Amino acid sequence: MAVRFNITRAQYLDANGDPYAGGLLNFYETDTSTRLDTYSDNALTTANANPVVADSAGRFGDIFLQGQDYKVVFTDADA
Repeated sequence: MAVRFNITRAQYLDANGDPYAGGLLNFYETDTSTRLDTYSDNALTTANANPVVADSAGRFGDIFLQGQDYKVVFTDADA
């Protein structure tokens, strides 16, 4: 069963209040460094890139998760 990652509509801003254009959401198996796929559709048929990249406004597109725990790490574009 797919689960929508609800924080995708939030806008990520840096300390100066500027959008984190190109910010990265990295998805891993919990307690590991093994990457887990996320998807752009509820049917889990179209995988996102991992990491998922924010647009110029610091927002992420649709992210759907598999029915398991994930570790999510946000980094800026320079990480």
